[in-house]
Amino acid sequence: MIEPDELYPFIKLNFVFLTALKVEAVPIIDRFGLVKNSKTHLYQNNKMMLFITGVGKEKTKNRLNGIIPFLKGLGQIVIINIGIAGGNRKNTILGEIYLIRSITDDESHELVFPNRLENHSFNEIELTTVSKGVTDYGKQFDGLVDMEASVIYEVMTKKVSPYRMVFLKVVSDHMDSADWTSIDATGLIVKHLNSIKTHVIKAI
Repeated sequence: MIEPDELYPFIKLNFVFLTALKVEAVPIIDRFGLVKNSKTHLYQNNKMMLFITGVGKEKTKNRLNGIIPFLKGLGQIVIINIGIAGGNRKNTILGEIYLIRSITDDESHELVFPNRLENHSFNEIELTTVSKGVTDYGKQFDGLVDMEASVIYEVMTKKVSPYRMVFLKVVSDHMDSADWTSIDATGLIVKHLNSIKTHVIKAI
């Protein structure tokens, strides 16, 4: 188990991972030895926390608004949203992790720019947050699609600076899968935990 203070000993930051699915969360929970608080539903250990938002904009917004009162020290919180995403077949590689440089909401068309990080090894790409799953190859999207990021940004930037928000997505499919339960989301996240530790947690 890795203690957060060992990863970032000089500044007492609270790292809050946000995932949509439990299968995305499991590798992080295991890696950092997080324990679930039955009252808040936060998984935590010292300065490391994780919360599962659920899938979709409305559920994500409701759950985040419910958890915010339990997040102490908002001035020291770093939000790391990580999860699987569909990708444009021509521009993305299955299993690859990408740092999101911009997020567009498919309904409001609002475009926002989260933290870009410095000295990282990730490829960067744009992300569109959609209201419904895309299974027709999504040729209208040049980058990635998910169902939560724009809402996470909208809700959390009311409390946390966008410069302390990082969005990372692993390509699980090329927007051609109607059965997401067949995707090994846990394995996809496990593959990139070391690079997340090195280039996100240590870099902020």
